[in-house]
Parts: sequence; C-alpha cells; structure tokens
Amino acid sequence: MRAPFNRPHAAAGVSTELLMLFQSRCKPSFLLFPTLFSLIGLALASAASAATVSAPLSSTYGPALTGTITIDDGSDPGNLVITAQVDAAKGDVRGVFAHVANESLLSGLSIVGASSRAVHFDANDVGKSRKSHGLGRSGTACPCDFGIRFSAKTGTTVTFTLTHETQDLTIALFYGQDFAVQASGLRIENELSRGRGRSRGHGIRHALLEGRVPNPIPEPTTALLMALGLGGLSYAGRATVRSGKA
Repeated sequence: MRAPFNRPHAAAGVSTELLMLFQSRCKPSFLLFPTLFSLIGLALASAASAATVSAPLSSTYGPALTGTITIDDGSDPGNLVITAQVDAAKGDVRGVFAHVANESLLSGLSIVGASSRAVHFDANDVGKSRKSHGLGRSGTACPCDFGIRFSAKTGTTVTFTLTHETQDLTIALFYGQDFAVQASGLRIENELSRGRGRSRGHGIRHALLEGRVPNPIPEPTTALLMALGLGGLSYAGRATVRSGKA
C-alpha cells in the first residue's frame, strides 16, 4: 500500500496569507479581530465536515430489496473505505459498480487487496450486460466507471479500500454519482407462517440494487461558520484599503 500522500490543508494556506498581510501591509489594530474570526470560522467549518456519507440502495427489478452504500474518508486519510450492505438474512454481495465525478483519476485508481482480474477501471464501459448479467439494461446505473467482483461466500456486507497512486481521495469523488450492487443466494425473512409460529425465508437467486450518493448540503452550523470566516476576510480587505489611503 502506498505511503500517505499529504497535502497542505486549504485553511493553512489562508492562515499563511493572512499572517503575511498582517505583518507587512497593515496595522495590527485593523486586522487583529477580523483575522481571528476568519481563522476560527474556517477551522471550525473544516472540522464540522462529515468524514462519511451513506446512500440507500433499492432493487431495480424482482422482489423488493434494500441496502446501503457507505463511503468513509476519515478512517484511512487519503483513501476511501467503501462498504456495501444488502438487507438480507443470508446471501453474498458479488459485485460493486460505480461512477466517479472525476474520470481523469481512473488510470491511477486501485483497490487495496484485490487482484487485478477482479477490478476494472474504464470510463463508462464497466458493467455492460454482456459482461455482468444485466447491469446494462435500460434504466440502470451502468455502464459505470469502475467495478469490483467478489467471490462467493462473502456475506451480505463487503468492505474495500479505494486508493490512488498520487492523489488523496475524498468523498467528493462520489458526490452525485450512481452505484450498483449485485448480490446472489439471498434469503429474506418473511412474516410468521400461519399457525406455525416461525418465520419462513424467501429466496432470491440474483438481485441488483442501485442508488445515488447525495450531493452535500452544508449543515446550518457549518454554513454559519463559513459565513463568519468569509465575513472576516471581507472586513480585513476593507480595512487594508482604508489603511492604504490613510
């Protein structure tokens, strides 16, 4: 696995620029409070951002079936830990397919611990019907940008790590993008059998579930903190102009 690829945080760049501005061009009394408000607002807004996002999955044909895709960019910084879960008592997740927001990154992507034969990266050309049992049918998420195949006996939950050879990955890679999950050998628990007092399982040989990762909606606190930081920067700019004219 590659060594962590560290990038300076955007807030650090802002901090450096503000300090240089503070030291070389302005009087301390003009920018002390705006600078502090800006740095505090930007830092807190960054800290408030979520490290995980989840999207519901639902079957596109056959018996009603649900599941979840969860993407985590906090537990392994720079990489994405992706978990696909199907809501069933038994069964196996056999494949996960998805689109990405930035297809230029496809050539550097890889799946940690997976063989090259099980993973495919190809813009809008993975998961066609001739290759993957119906994922190319009308109205489905695929053909997708990448896909990973799992062997049988994986269980109803699989987790894998998506990494890039030179770039840090964030959840933004999947915002607004479609997912598809294949599963097989599923058993769904039905209502209690009449007069027997025990449940019967309903079997599903093959299932296809799809979903879309939602676009981010800033939380009220995050939006307020961002506004506070930007407001401080705006005030600092006006103070600089007034200082220069004095």
